[in-house]
Amino acid sequence: MLVCSQITGLCEAVERSAAAAGCRVALQQRTPAEIERGGAHHEDWRSARVVLADPGSIAHMVDDAAALHWMQATWAGVNSVFALSKKRDFTLTRLGGCFGTQMSEYVLGYVLMHERRLLQATREPPELDLAEGK
Repeated sequence: MLVCSQITGLCEAVERSAAAAGCRVALQQRTPAEIERGGAHHEDWRSARVVLADPGSIAHMVDDAAALHWMQATWAGVNSVFALSKKRDFTLTRLGGCFGTQMSEYVLGYVLMHERRLLQATREPPELDLAEGK
């Protein structure tokens, strides 16, 4: 399986998960730059049957993936793959439904930051009345 992602440690995480499930998986880690046309590993991209990839990074190269049978996206947004590719003879699955807790925490933190004007407070120095000794 070819892994083409900017996510640090993704290959290792997949290998650990596979081992925990009693499976062995042969992984190749490549960056988008390495699989571009003319890149050192473009042939790896052309011959890969199964790919785990960041869709936004590889969407413009999907038509070059001649042997592609299945692509698992590393996030939910896969529209770029269909917008930039004419290839339709493969299965594309997206990663969705697994970041609910993290997104909830992010949104709650952002709302609190906005309501308490934390960014504004960091940009504006506090007003000091030196005459009053404050």
